[in-house]
This record gives sequence, structure tokens and C-alpha cells, in this order.
Amino acid sequence: MAKTKLEKKEAVKQYSEALASADALYFVKPTGLTSNESTKLKLTLNKLKSKYVVVKNTLFKRAFKDTYPDIDSDKLFENGEHGVVFVQGDISSPAKSVKEFSEETKKMEILAGIYNKKLVSKSEVIEIASLPSYNEMLAKTLATFNAPLSAFVRLNSSIIQKFVLTVKAVSEKTQ
Repeated sequence: MAKTKLEKKEAVKQYSEALASADALYFVKPTGLTSNESTKLKLTLNKLKSKYVVVKNTLFKRAFKDTYPDIDSDKLFENGEHGVVFVQGDISSPAKSVKEFSEETKKMEILAGIYNKKLVSKSEVIEIASLPSYNEMLAKTLATFNAPLSAFVRLNSSIIQKFVLTVKAVSEKTQ
């Protein structure tokens, strides 16, 4: 059923709002995805505060051109069905999920992405997917800060332990 002009304007508005609020975007080309596979990807991405949407190319192009006037959307959406992953927050975990999903099903191709209002290539999106997640990076950073302090505590603990053992040995010897 054809959409009315009002419905099309509302769809463009929703796309524009989603584009404006996203920290990153990943463009994919799904080929023959079943509804179960699509739902599985959507659920995985929802847990990561991201959203996967199969877009109407013409309507999405309008919203995209308004949000990113410097990027040529015609090359991104040439032929056929396209999906967009709208990312909030951590950018590497959703990229990793999309990459794993595309490798697992062989029914989705990563096309490109947008990060910091700049177009990134397929290889750069795959590179982003290989980065550790925000939580992993935070844990590694905290462990790095904590390591010298832990070493200092262990060193002082061993000195105190040796002193106590020496005092104990001397006291046992004098008895």
C-alpha cells in the first residue's frame, strides 16, 4: 500500500531525529535475511543501545542529505534494500555484533559508516569492530592505574612479613 504524503513526511522526520541523535551509523546491505535473523540482530543491538532499521532509500536519502549535506548519499544507497544501525554510546560493540552477524549468516554486507560526521569505509568499520568495548578499555585503564599501587602494597606487606618472621625466630631462639 502506498504511503500518503503525510506518512512520508513523518518517516523523513523520524529518520532525521534518529540521524541527529546517533553517535555513529553503520550502513549494511541485507540479502535474503529471514525475519527471525533480522529479529535476532535487532535484539542483540538493542542490548547495546543501538537500533537496526531497514530503511526506505528515497525517504532516508532526504533525511540524510539534511543531516549530512557534505556526504554523497547516492553512492551509499545505489540499488536494493539497505539497513542502518543507529549507534548510541559505545561504537565498537555494535560494529562487532554486525560484523559477527554478517560472517555468521553470510546474508549481510557492511557497506560503510559515519563517525564524527565523517564517512568511514567498510574496512574502517571492521577496524572499529576489532577495538575493545568501552567497558574493556575502562577495565584495562583502571588495572594500569592500580598496578603500581598493588605492587607497593605487596612490597610493604612482604617487608612486614619478613620482619615479623625474624622477630618470631629471634624470640624462639632466646627461649
